[in-house]
Amino acid sequence: MERKWIILIVSGTLIMATLIVGLLIHASFHRDICIEDVCQTPECVQAAAHILNYLDTKTNPCENFYQFACGNFLRTAEIPDDMNEISSNTIINDGLQKQLKGALEEPVELDETITFKTLKTFYQACTNTEAIERRGLKIVRDLLQEIGGWPVLDHTWEDKKLDWYYYIYKFRQLGLNANHFLRLEVQNDFKNSTFHILQIDQPVFALPRSFLIDEIQNEYVEEYRRYMVNVAVYLGAKVFRATVQLRDALKFEMKLANISLSKEDRMNITNFYNVMTIRQMQEQFPSIHWLEYINNLIAPHYQVTTNERILVLVPDYIKKLEDLLQRTSKEDQINYLVWKAISSIVPYVSEHLREMEFKFQSVTSGVSQRLPRWKECLQETYKSFPIATSALYINKVFDEDIIKYIEEITQNLKDEYITTFEESKWMDKKTQKGTLDKAESMKQIIGFPKELTHNDKLEEIYNEVEVHAKEYLKSFLNATKASENFKFKRLRMLKEKTDWMEHSFIATLDALYTPLSNTITIAAGLMQGLYFHKKRPNYLNYGAIGYVLGHEISHAFDETGGLFDQYGNMVDWWEEDTETSYLEKTDCFIDQYDNYTVLEINQTVNGLLTLDDNLADNIGVKHAYSAYIKWAQKNGGERKLPGLDYIPNQLFWISFALTRCSKQTPEHLKLSMATDVHSPPEFRVIGSVSNLREFAYDFDCPDDSPMYVEDNCMMW
Repeated sequence: MERKWIILIVSGTLIMATLIVGLLIHASFHRDICIEDVCQTPECVQAAAHILNYLDTKTNPCENFYQFACGNFLRTAEIPDDMNEISSNTIINDGLQKQLKGALEEPVELDETITFKTLKTFYQACTNTEAIERRGLKIVRDLLQEIGGWPVLDHTWEDKKLDWYYYIYKFRQLGLNANHFLRLEVQNDFKNSTFHILQIDQPVFALPRSFLIDEIQNEYVEEYRRYMVNVAVYLGAKVFRATVQLRDALKFEMKLANISLSKEDRMNITNFYNVMTIRQMQEQFPSIHWLEYINNLIAPHYQVTTNERILVLVPDYIKKLEDLLQRTSKEDQINYLVWKAISSIVPYVSEHLREMEFKFQSVTSGVSQRLPRWKECLQETYKSFPIATSALYINKVFDEDIIKYIEEITQNLKDEYITTFEESKWMDKKTQKGTLDKAESMKQIIGFPKELTHNDKLEEIYNEVEVHAKEYLKSFLNATKASENFKFKRLRMLKEKTDWMEHSFIATLDALYTPLSNTITIAAGLMQGLYFHKKRPNYLNYGAIGYVLGHEISHAFDETGGLFDQYGNMVDWWEEDTETSYLEKTDCFIDQYDNYTVLEINQTVNGLLTLDDNLADNIGVKHAYSAYIKWAQKNGGERKLPGLDYIPNQLFWISFALTRCSKQTPEHLKLSMATDVHSPPEFRVIGSVSNLREFAYDFDCPDDSPMYVEDNCMMW
């Protein structure tokens, strides 16, 4: 009996011990599960802190998702005095600029490539303000004398009997912009993209066209006129003469703007494929000396004959230009041309002239203070040597290891588009096949093209450029002239299907789709910050850089990109019924965005001007979301971020919205809405999520909430 009790006691003790151990193991396991349910890595902690700094948790995401995602940022962020905007992108770009600054300011090594020596010397010339000031106004006056004088400064100018051709040719020889009446470029032939072709287009103006064509002189035009007069007077003109003559020159520019086409009128590029020989141009536009004009601009590498084919984008503009030149005095024409030349070199000369330029620019930007000199010099260096600056960034800064991660996301996005096209109900079979072929053959350049690391390729571009550490303006003109020479040198070169030089502007926060090569490019500068990190959850990466990739892929199938086939040639490959269905769907998006108003300036969004990018925002984020969901199903769910009570799906949408958080000056907003093909940031977010039922489901939005549109706009 005693033995039985001993056995029972021992057995009970063992059972109890087992239960206790089991409970301890269970508790430990449960605690581990709770810990592992939240990502505690430094990258996750940093991402969580960033999101917390942006969120306005008092706002219901179903009421205004942009305010919810960006509200605290909008409330606390201050626009720097030297900027017109502060945004997620400007913050990342500030870091990118500091990286480039460090690389440019490194001493020139004896064994350094000629390209990098040239680049660093140009940057040094810009930062050498003492040498710039020492040259003073003499360098400007010498240049004016060399180009033939400026009527507003020279009472004897009429005696020289110089016409606008003379000035344009002189500008080209000296490295000044010569595209003030007509813009001559080398482009790919839209219908046979293997070949290059000369292209003639209307010029670009100092102010948005919509500002210049307003008959009532608004504050921007008035400030522009004042800037013109002040510069002329500073260079020695009499006040009355400058006021009268430059008023007429400004009126001439306004007339040029009036005969040009708006961006909305230029959206359908099928209307702009007008190929003529020079002989045909001479017959149709007889008052312009076409053969002489073109040969003077494309020299020294080639000379063409009257049989040369020219792509004339806007014949109607040229016809009206002929008439305008006939009705405009030679003095007004030359005053305008020389003004354009002088204004283009202001950033490279004396401090006093640069201050005048800044005063004018501040009216359209709202900026009250100039950038630090190093930032100005960095911008000017990138503008003059974009490919070389990008190569330096790759060489000194960029981590190539992250490319493989972006390639995987890109492929998943492309697969998502392919699946969508395969399941499309409104596309006919022929158009559907062409769309699938195009999607499957789309090329991608992630980070940078490999040629950007080849010194011989770079030296081929920059071997003609002479720069001098104490001659900033001269260095700029040399760089511009060499760039134009190289551009026209490519006229007879066959175009590779993916031209590496077209995809080498990567030291920036940029991404683009190129229809003439069916290629998407994600710049190396974009692959950082809130857009991507290889050690953070993928719901953040897909919401940010995945959305950008989706946006760019979408451009292959919008109103412009859809005109080009898989080879980059413009062909009529959409069936009529499918095209009609497409246009009916776009009407919904135009109406949707037309009804958005920017309250700060009481101005409505232009749904037509912004159509292609509104489509890309909507379709891009939808496909990025679907691609992420499939990735998560395949790879397993991801942990949440610390301190944030949001599931991964919700954090995807938050990550998307953070890329658009932006606070702008009213002046910059007004300028952007007149020129930018993107909607204001607020509506890029709201417009997209309100069309997507997936968003409403993830945030449990009721059917009557502002972020849930029952009759939503959808394309694919």
